[in-house]
Amino acid sequence: MAQEQQGEELKQAYYNKLEQMQQAAKIRQVTRQILSPAAYERLSNIASSNQKLYEQIVSTLLYYAQSGKIQKQLSEQEFISVVEKIVGSTRTDAKISVRRK
Repeated sequence: MAQEQQGEELKQAYYNKLEQMQQAAKIRQVTRQILSPAAYERLSNIASSNQKLYEQIVSTLLYYAQSGKIQKQLSEQEFISVVEKIVGSTRTDAKISVRRK
């Protein structure tokens, strides 16, 4: 009985991982379609250095694509402007103030 439960858990973990891999492949396919090769390369660099930012960018790009805001492949410069908008809206710059007594 314990082996059956363990087998079911392994099977479920396998299907979960398979679903994640399929979803990641679908995201890669869509981003390749909406980004120029240079812009896609930049996105890949972001993915390797900052996973959270990558996820924000991808979700924004997918939203733009689904809502029809992206009609053609984004050039590298257009991609950079999208990234700057995202970084600008999420970045909280710390201010340092010096008070002298």
